[in-house]
Formats: sequence, structure tokens, C-alpha cells
Amino acid sequence: MKNESIIIGDEYDNELINLLFIILKEMGAAKINETEALTGSQDYYLASFNINNSIITVEIETYIGITLNGPSELIRIIMDRINNKP
Repeated sequence: MKNESIIIGDEYDNELINLLFIILKEMGAAKINETEALTGSQDYYLASFNINNSIITVEIETYIGITLNGPSELIRIIMDRINNKP
């Protein structure tokens, strides 16, 4: 299965971040690990989730944005759900 990495929005978009975590929960995602760090003006967050034996990572980094990494098909499903939420 092919993996891809996409930036889905700005790191300060709390509405999008909350929506992403709601969608992951609805999909039955189990958090594997989570790391947070603050270095100078850089905030960094990284979490890995298992969804049906596939690993998705969510990375939120100052000046970079919100990045999803994982199987292309799963990324597309998550993006479809984000784009179709009211």
C-alpha cells in the first residue's frame, strides 16, 4: 500500500485540529504514541494512530502546518470526511 504525506492546514487552525481528532475517533483510531515539544518559538506535536492495522501519523508544527502521513487510501478517506463535515 502506497503512503503519502499531505499538509491539510495551518498549525493554528484549532477547529480543523479538533475536527481531525473527532474523525479519527469516529473511525476507531487507537493512539499508539504521542510526543509534544516546545523549543523556542517552535511548537511540535506528533501522534501515531492505528486504524484497522494501518498507521496514520498526525504532525503539527509551527511554520509547517498540520501534516497527515499514512496509506494513501486512508488519507483520502480522512480528507473526504473533513471536507464533508458541516
